[in-house]
Amino acid sequence: MSEAPQIENVQYDSTVPVMDREQIDMLIMGDEGDADTTLVRGLFELFSDESVAKLDCLTEICASGNLLELRNTVHFVAGSAGNLGLARLAAFYRGI
Repeated sequence: MSEAPQIENVQYDSTVPVMDREQIDMLIMGDEGDADTTLVRGLFELFSDESVAKLDCLTEICASGNLLELRNTVHFVAGSAGNLGLARLAAFYRGI
């Protein structure tokens, strides 16, 4: 596996696995221990929709200099990504 690209002024551990298999398994298995991907698919779709909207605003937020709004935006994406097992994406946004 190749090293993740580095982005100027964003410091994060690029060796973090892309996905946290344990977190994903926990989402898939749910409370009942039965594999059900319906909920997980819905969560990923919701994450995709909401994070794309937040990311579309990121350049404008940075240009405005509103650090609180920047913090809230990257915190949302980092937390949501982490909850879905997207470990490297979460690490990247925590680096911001």
